[in-house]
Amino acid sequence: MQKLLAGLLNRNSIKFLVFGGIASVKYGAPRATFEQDLKCLIQAAISCKPVEFVNTTTIDIFGVKQTNTSFFEIKGSEVDKCSFYLRTEKIDLTFPASVPQEVVDRQKEIYKKLEGREGTCKFKTNDLTEMLTRWEKGNFSSGNVSCKLTLSGDVCKTEGGDFGVAECQGTYFEQPLL
Repeated sequence: MQKLLAGLLNRNSIKFLVFGGIASVKYGAPRATFEQDLKCLIQAAISCKPVEFVNTTTIDIFGVKQTNTSFFEIKGSEVDKCSFYLRTEKIDLTFPASVPQEVVDRQKEIYKKLEGREGTCKFKTNDLTEMLTRWEKGNFSSGNVSCKLTLSGDVCKTEGGDFGVAECQGTYFEQPLL
């Protein structure tokens, strides 16, 4: 049992284990830490309670398996808004054998640039809760992306979507130059 638990902790880069849902970690404040259960994140969002959440999901898009590992954190209330932090930890792609290696390499290069992107948004508490509830049901919305060619390159912005009701900043919300 001990070896199994140690292997699980190492494979998932878990720095601590929480029994009962509360741990004193970063910033010296009690925080709940959950894995693989978006319901806990939604529950914390209702009152904007600080929580950290690591989520790994795999989707199949036309035979390409994409595994995303993301880190989410509700940091708490700031001036009547709930501060929500997110970071793309890792993206793994698995292609069917029929896909040419040059296509595989190019796609992996593009997705590698998305790893480490992070951002912070300030939501009204009910807007954050509603977004996370939609995510739990598998409903995501990227909104409308519009780009304008300038002398310094393309300038892109996102309007609407999951983050359209929040004040967001950070590399997570920048459109990558491919």
